[in-house]
Amino acid sequence: MDGTVLYPLNELKEKYPDLFSSRQEHHEHQPKVLEDSIPRLGCFWDDVLHFTALHPTKIAEALKKLGYESKLKYYEVDAKQLSPERTMVFLNKPRELGASTKFTDFIRFDQNEVEKLAYIPEDAMEYAKKSIPTADEFLLNYRAPYILYKGEFDVSGAKIIEV
Repeated sequence: MDGTVLYPLNELKEKYPDLFSSRQEHHEHQPKVLEDSIPRLGCFWDDVLHFTALHPTKIAEALKKLGYESKLKYYEVDAKQLSPERTMVFLNKPRELGASTKFTDFIRFDQNEVEKLAYIPEDAMEYAKKSIPTADEFLLNYRAPYILYKGEFDVSGAKIIEV
């Protein structure tokens, strides 16, 4: 992290090209997703920031149960700071690898309903069990909902949580 602003992937391309290249690799397993538009936001996946409602300590606890010690840092962001007009929720429902997302895969963001999105799906634990022994990197929020925020976000006042 350099500075106090989080930028979507497309903005990193111009501002921090080296960081852009390393983060773009994260989408190599599903390049099709970058072509999908996000309903009501009028943009693509690489134009949004990806947040989770799941507290980092819950992620760390789940990984520890699987024998994986995490060394991660998260910003704790108050949901009330996320403008509903710039935010959607991706439900992350199971779909065929490489398949496009559908309008029904998204719901409107409600600042008062964020806790309903804070869970680890059972298939996420199965995925992690299979992935941890063989992968250097795996999706920590597999099948969990994503909160998608259009544009950049200043985290200068955010608490940093290390797990």
